[in-house]
Amino acid sequence: MTLVGYFEVCLAVLWFLCHRGFWNYNELVVNWPLFGMLPTLLFNVGRIHDCCTEVSRKTKDGTFRFIGPWFVNMEMLPTVNPANVHHIMSANFQNFPKGPKFRDIFDVLGDGVFNSDGESWKSQRKSTHKLINHPRFHWFMVKTIHEKVERGLIPVLEIVCKNSQVIDLQDLFQRLTFDTTCILVTGYDPGCLSIEFPDVTFSKAMDDAEEAIFMRNGCQKSYGHFKGKWGSAQHKN
Repeated sequence: MTLVGYFEVCLAVLWFLCHRGFWNYNELVVNWPLFGMLPTLLFNVGRIHDCCTEVSRKTKDGTFRFIGPWFVNMEMLPTVNPANVHHIMSANFQNFPKGPKFRDIFDVLGDGVFNSDGESWKSQRKSTHKLINHPRFHWFMVKTIHEKVERGLIPVLEIVCKNSQVIDLQDLFQRLTFDTTCILVTGYDPGCLSIEFPDVTFSKAMDDAEEAIFMRNGCQKSYGHFKGKWGSAQHKN
């Protein structure tokens, strides 16, 4: 009798979840019971940027509400609306402090402008603006990009076309961006944009860090909260 009861309960829950998913199929992201929109995030973990782009295109103003699992109280308001970004990042930045939690998540960025708040952020932002708005920096940036495209990107594309070689354009332009950024910031050209497509240790380390941050503060944290609450419930029982 107990077995039949468990089977009926499981069947009812399964039907409810399937019905819920079908009913909300036309929503931007399906909001499942208990787990919220996290399953969609997990299913698209290998193409997370494409998934976010697809969702933002379906919104009216590039903003939508992301609801996470109920047991972690996760809610976010992602936006790609230029007006919203300007309001948050420039016009009223003091009203949107990142806080210590943000710095804990992105500790790999140190105490730079991306992690700072208040006077520290103002000071670093002011220094950065002075640098990037200086005429000599503009001249150096144009010169660097022009030389890198002429001596790096174009020769690689010519050889690729000549050999009918298939390449990843995203990887190609990431290498171009990485080389030019290193030259502008440090004065050193790592030379990762070449026909050999060499492995770049630092670039790979940053990619691994981004993936680790996402998994640690999204998926694993949700699992940890769920495990903790489930363990507490079992302990009480």
